[in-house]
Amino acid sequence: MDTSIRCDSARFKAFEVVDVLLILVYQTLPLIWAVFLWRERHRLQPVSRDPAKALSRRNADPALAPLKFLFEPCVASAASTHADFRCTRSCVCLPFSFFGVARV
Repeated sequence: MDTSIRCDSARFKAFEVVDVLLILVYQTLPLIWAVFLWRERHRLQPVSRDPAKALSRRNADPALAPLKFLFEPCVASAASTHADFRCTRSCVCLPFSFFGVARV
């Protein structure tokens, strides 16, 4: 805890406003992505009797290229899995090294 921070200062209040705005933007990203996907829903599921043909048509559609990261399956390589594990471990364990673990 930093006791030198003045919560009644103008600088702190300005930071609070910016912080709230950025949190709102961050929290609305999934909604924005849902709107983008909803608009392209007919391209995402092209009508075809053959699922493989429909999938290849969807993958070849240039209008869907900017949205591919939202619906394409994620394939992890061994290197990225190891890096993800290290990052997750650091994010979860690092706070405990600063604050300690309560003993019962």
